[in-house]
Amino acid sequence: MRPFRTAGFICLVLVIGFLCFACDDDSDSGTNPELRDSVFTSEMVDSTYYSNNAPFSIAFDIVTSTYVFLSIQNCYNDTVMIVHDDDLPAGYHNVEWSPDASMLDGIYAYVIHIYENGQSAYSDTMVIRLGTRTITSEIQAFADQHFNYDLYCQYEYNAAVYSDEACEVFTGSPDEWYLITWEDKKPYLPPFFTHEIDPDDTFRYYSCLETYFQQSGGAWDDATDFEVSPDHFTAWEGESDHLEEYKLLFTD
Repeated sequence: MRPFRTAGFICLVLVIGFLCFACDDDSDSGTNPELRDSVFTSEMVDSTYYSNNAPFSIAFDIVTSTYVFLSIQNCYNDTVMIVHDDDLPAGYHNVEWSPDASMLDGIYAYVIHIYENGQSAYSDTMVIRLGTRTITSEIQAFADQHFNYDLYCQYEYNAAVYSDEACEVFTGSPDEWYLITWEDKKPYLPPFFTHEIDPDDTFRYYSCLETYFQQSGGAWDDATDFEVSPDHFTAWEGESDHLEEYKLLFTD
């Protein structure tokens, strides 16, 4: 076992082209309250795709010399590459990874663990999509024909009012609900409502319908086991052939 030392505070920055994301360790105890080894949750995944031809770099500061484990995982939580697995001195570090040409387009993640006394004291995950995506006229036409946005809005409001999985209960009218921002809506929604389904943002709207189907899938016109009740909320767990056809349009 390595004689691991205190990780202390780190600042983690993922740089993808012009995209930067920073995260601070907010634990005062020096121990990680929850290790996120199962790294993929839907709220982590952005709808944007990035080129798998360009290198990605992850930059971080550590205040004391310590052991750092940095890996790349796929959407099944399998490690596809170990980027760093060794001690690092205190200070700023910038580790670069270039995706292998054989890697398929899809969702991957940087997973970093900072160790202390042989235990992972701090961990963080940055999720990215590799590949390119174009919202074709065929994709738009198919969704416009088979996805009922108004029904989705009713379902979302119903979840805010009746779901027992949310942090708060919304008590306003549907008109009041539609006027508030997505960030203000989130406390009232179950955890699987992770991204705003906004038809005014063409790229994200059509991407979200394909990606976050647990949230929106019930509003496809052939969805089974879907209901919007006036007095309770039932999460959709049915099936939709049109949703499956829609997903295939993104792989052609």
